[in-house]
Amino acid sequence: MNKTYLALFGAICILLIGNSPSVISPFIVGSFEDYFRLSKQSVGNLMSLELGLMALSSIFFSTVKINYKLSRLVTFGVSIVLIAYLLTSFAINTTQLALIRAFSGIGCGLLIAKGHALIASNNNPEKSYAFFSLSSTVVGAIIIYVSGSILNNFGYQFFFISLFVFYLMLMPLILFIKEKPVNEVINPIREDLNAKIVLLLIIGILSFELASGGMWAFDERLGVEFVKISTSSVALVLSISTLTGLLAPPIVLYIGNRYGRSLPIYIGVISILMCFIWMLKYPSYFSFFAGNIIWYFFFTMTVIYVLAASAIISPTGRLASWLNASILIGMSVAPSLFGYILDKGTFIDLLPLLFGFILITLVCITFIRKNLDQTE
Repeated sequence: MNKTYLALFGAICILLIGNSPSVISPFIVGSFEDYFRLSKQSVGNLMSLELGLMALSSIFFSTVKINYKLSRLVTFGVSIVLIAYLLTSFAINTTQLALIRAFSGIGCGLLIAKGHALIASNNNPEKSYAFFSLSSTVVGAIIIYVSGSILNNFGYQFFFISLFVFYLMLMPLILFIKEKPVNEVINPIREDLNAKIVLLLIIGILSFELASGGMWAFDERLGVEFVKISTSSVALVLSISTLTGLLAPPIVLYIGNRYGRSLPIYIGVISILMCFIWMLKYPSYFSFFAGNIIWYFFFTMTVIYVLAASAIISPTGRLASWLNASILIGMSVAPSLFGYILDKGTFIDLLPLLFGFILITLVCITFIRKNLDQTE
């Protein structure tokens, strides 16, 4: 296989491991709530701690230049994440759990920063991020389906041990990464970025993720408690919907940016809001199943176009890493916020919040539409 593709897949594996807590957050939330008998807000706070530290760590490692061999930094980050999964299986109280997941968040942030630096250094950002989305979709679908089955049949401890083993198997591909991506050659602090564009893009993606991340964190609870289906059935729905996301990367590869990037982003964001309304106002197995499928497809498509635009605006990968951090901040705040609302009401009470967040995203996209559509 071409060395360029091996290096790309190595970078993709770094991001897969770095983003893993956010991908499987519905089952982490469910497992914590059931095993430790916690309230939704308490579980949300635990997830917020880890995802928040992932975001801060990602910002730090993408902004500060560290003169240390990249492969060793990445290996260190992967080791932290894997050890944290293993230790989580043996945690006996929430204090231990909080410390372990905080430890994991720092390692994940390091991997996210370095993974985006490697991917953004590619000359074709649409292609690179389409491959990343394709890989993360396949891995996500597998791990989501297996997670539901393991939790149902073997329980909490075996679930986290399985995560340790699964992500350990991805480590060999990391050996193929390039030692000097673009941001190791160009000091990211000297990169000239338009503050207004960066701010609006970050606010837009943050608002988008506050809506989508909050729904994703409690998606398993939505299926089990609101739609009244089993955990294994929820796992099947989420794995199928994740696999449907496989359709997005080939479509993005085919269309590219011939119609710009802002139009697909507009379509994606509005379609996701429609899915949320459908699932919450008309709860049924069909609306849960179809809503998740449509949501995941448009979410994948939207994220590819946003990250591709960021790679054009910031070829060092710094902006892409900041956007990933913004996504994680959204995901870290959303579980606590949504958990607070759900402890006092029901899932239907989330609709006004979802409307507000999506509206902010659409306004931000409108102001930077031309920048999103630029080709160089």
